[in-house]
Amino acid sequence: MRILILIFLLPLWSSSQSDLLQTFGTVSHYEIYCPCKLLKYYENGEIFYNCYDNSNNVQFTIKEFKYLDGLDLLIKKLDKNIYQNKKQVNNSSNEAILIDDYLSKNPRGGIVHLNGLKFVKVINDFENKFFFVDKNLAASFEIVLEPYKGNDLGELLDITIESVKPKKIKF
Repeated sequence: MRILILIFLLPLWSSSQSDLLQTFGTVSHYEIYCPCKLLKYYENGEIFYNCYDNSNNVQFTIKEFKYLDGLDLLIKKLDKNIYQNKKQVNNSSNEAILIDDYLSKNPRGGIVHLNGLKFVKVINDFENKFFFVDKNLAASFEIVLEPYKGNDLGELLDITIESVKPKKIKF
């Protein structure tokens, strides 16, 4: 009986989310600073992560654009290792093309280099967002911060961009 009571009380003593770094991405995994719990959902075949931060009155939304799945990545790695000396066929969805396309749709954007990644940072009146492409060209991500009640998100956007980094496996 004591063990049963202990099992029910143990979750009450533990904190629910002690680390503000959260993981996102299905093919390539990244960590991001987010003060609220990101929830993953699917809409019209697209992958989203969403949460609302009550302390800053900000809606966080991450949209993932997948170009390759896990099997495609494996085949790409094998081809690279087998055919090292031969010239690879140029992939039409390379990083520069994807970033230029995003910039053409968001002319108020600027390019920022951080943590080995190339970001497009866009500050609009109603939302602040940034976009980056995975180094393996497997996916790209658009992270949108929407303020409520006219909040200024400049500092929070900078903290969020600086926190994005590839997820490392810890043993």
